[in-house]
Amino acid sequence: MLLGRRSAGTLTLQEDSKGLLFSCDLPETTTAKDVYANLRAGNLKECSFGFYVNGPEGERWSQQQDGTMLRTLLDVTLFDVSVVVNPAYGGTSAAARNVIAEHVEARMTSLTQAQGTEARRQKAAALLADIAQEEQDAEQNKRLKLRYENLFH
Repeated sequence: MLLGRRSAGTLTLQEDSKGLLFSCDLPETTTAKDVYANLRAGNLKECSFGFYVNGPEGERWSQQQDGTMLRTLLDVTLFDVSVVVNPAYGGTSAAARNVIAEHVEARMTSLTQAQGTEARRQKAAALLADIAQEEQDAEQNKRLKLRYENLFH
């Protein structure tokens, strides 16, 4: 699921001493909130990347002392950065950085909950007022029917 794009200004990419460093301003979506919660909980903590190697000079292969092959990427076109459970390459990391202090976030959450409670209270009051009006109307209808019956029967 898409969380950010460079073209939208919500994803920044840069190279640091370890490799690729990225930051994403998450949108107000349920998916983004779920990803953020899983990052904070440590359920998601690694990355995977989608890229094309730019020509034969874009990568170098070498054999390590233990016999395994080491691929060094020299020139690639990056098209995807993903936060994942099982990365294609080990040694990556992802973490949630909160730019809002936890106590401020807690206060904002409680305020949002209080607003939701107030909205539900107002909706319940409106429903009760509608029910009371319907009961008054029903009582008025009864009286009118009795008058009608008394006059014409």
